Amino acid sequence: MLFDGGFTFANFLADVFSIFIFVLWLWLLITVFGDLFRRHDVSGVGKVAWVILLIVLPYIGIFAYILTQGRGMAERNKEQAQRAQDQIRKAVGTALVGAVLLSVGALAQVPEATGPYRVSNIKSACSTAIKSGSSGGSERAGMEGVCFGAISTVMRFGPMMNDRFRFCPPATAKPSDAIPIVLKFIEDNPQAEKLDIRDVANYAGRQTWPCQ
Repeated sequence: MLFDGGFTFANFLADVFSIFIFVLWLWLLITVFGDLFRRHDVSGVGKVAWVILLIVLPYIGIFAYILTQGRGMAERNKEQAQRAQDQIRKAVGTALVGAVLLSVGALAQVPEATGPYRVSNIKSACSTAIKSGSSGGSERAGMEGVCFGAISTVMRFGPMMNDRFRFCPPATAKPSDAIPIVLKFIEDNPQAEKLDIRDVANYAGRQTWPCQ
């Protein structure tokens, strides 16, 4: 216990409050240090001065930094989040080469996929994945999981992609709603058997749920 006098309700509340204040201070300190050291508009001397103030007068230093730099912290956090989102869009958009060719009708030019994401390797698992109570051993269950994971990932990042790949499924849509759509496209386009299931899912998503 932090206070003498035995276990009393007042001492318990004081202990809880002290721990809360410490955790709050630690969280603020980490936040302030993180913002301080990623800044490029503060010189090395300025950063050292802030560090000394935060160590010598921790609470005053944190409050002083938040009061004087709070607006800048919010702007830098927003910019960092935007950069992260742009990187995701760029990475996902660059990877979906097959989806580009699908969108312009060049199905024959789409490079053949290999591995577990190839449609011909995963199609049957996708079919059984949407059937309740399906069973086929651990290997089939693993492939069903791969199908669900691939479709779920494409759906999750669909609204975040660049305009070429972007689609907007309803908030209530689930992978089990998208899989039949993907399978219908594959059935209508047998050449899709050689493609990556993620490319097909993206194309089907854009056809079914275009962003308004």
